[in-house]
Amino acid sequence: MAEVKTESADAAAVRKKTLDWVEPQAQTESRDEKDASFDELSKLIQNFRICAEVKDRTYFLKSYPQTFVGKETVTALVNNGFCATREEAVLLGKKLLEKGVFVNASKGDFKDDGDYYRFTTSESLLQIATNFWNLRGKFFLKKAGITLAELGTHMSLVRLPSGKFLVLDAIQLSPEQKREIDVLTDDGKNIEAVIGLHPFHTLWLPAFHKLYPTPAYYGCPRHLKNLESIPWAGSLLDEAVRTKWEPHVSMRIPDGIEFVNPTPPASNHTSSVLFLHRESGTLHVDDTFMYITNPNAMLRLAGFVPSQLIFHVGLKKYLVSPKAFHAWMLALLAEWEFDNICTAHTGNKIGGAKQMSANLLRDTEPWLKEHAAKKAEVIGTQEEGQRSAEGAAAEASKPENEINCNAEGDECG
Repeated sequence: MAEVKTESADAAAVRKKTLDWVEPQAQTESRDEKDASFDELSKLIQNFRICAEVKDRTYFLKSYPQTFVGKETVTALVNNGFCATREEAVLLGKKLLEKGVFVNASKGDFKDDGDYYRFTTSESLLQIATNFWNLRGKFFLKKAGITLAELGTHMSLVRLPSGKFLVLDAIQLSPEQKREIDVLTDDGKNIEAVIGLHPFHTLWLPAFHKLYPTPAYYGCPRHLKNLESIPWAGSLLDEAVRTKWEPHVSMRIPDGIEFVNPTPPASNHTSSVLFLHRESGTLHVDDTFMYITNPNAMLRLAGFVPSQLIFHVGLKKYLVSPKAFHAWMLALLAEWEFDNICTAHTGNKIGGAKQMSANLLRDTEPWLKEHAAKKAEVIGTQEEGQRSAEGAAAEASKPENEINCNAEGDECG
């Protein structure tokens, strides 16, 4: 007789949710797959991601960056109790592949073999962590009508302790994407506010407002000036707006970069409001940081590599005060705890994001010092700054040393 394995209550619950979703016909009461709970689907995707070991791989001299192996993932799904059998794990993989959560790096369906697969910017809301979801959109870099690269864009949803949601930025929604938001927010009834965090991310906010006109809308000064069709509830330049949902979330405007009226408008997109969701340890940021997931050939020729966190490419050109920006970054690293970062261009870094940000600042410090010397500014090393981050930030904010371009009266970013 075969050995009978005993499941814990938690493992049994996870198993039932997986089986109910991949085999809806097995339920007593039939249910269309699309009507399944969004939280349940997000958890299944999260479980799958936990089991998929993503890394750069090579097979017969061909490179397969940021991929996972089907057979290894099936084994992990069973070993972790998410699926009872390998057949069930394969069925789950097939369902997620159909939904666009990942693709076969070559072609074909999901199988229990050595094929490589790659997570993609699907139309599904991805649950990054507890009460934080991210939705990827498409944005193409073009010149003279020719598409040079798919840079991507994004929006996020944050669930507050009250059960209400904050929507961060907006993208062009497909019907399926809108359905997912409606399932999560009870047809938008639980959206408390929509926040536009980047001065130049304006294309889809009016359309989003038409779909969801009830929530309060907050934006950057440029939003309020240029998008007059939206009845704005307030500006992110106002500290009272940025601290409205503390301590659950925090917002900060970078020092040393023009935020109110960045010029030239065609390329100076470096500054944006950074948003921290404390419960999930997740940072939502538009252009100030960029996490390059899998650059295409054009981006690789420009020097980008996979899994790379960088500052916006315009930072070196448009940074007004290296000293102020450096002090601001030190304070951010000292005072904000985060493990994940969701960036508009081109993807998300799940786990290890704060250390990667610290490494980025360290690697950028030589250039910051060189640039600061040209402006007669003096900045120390990251290690020196971390020992006195608060003092550095306070010094930069003194009236006689005011070097923050984002000031309006007594209000400083």
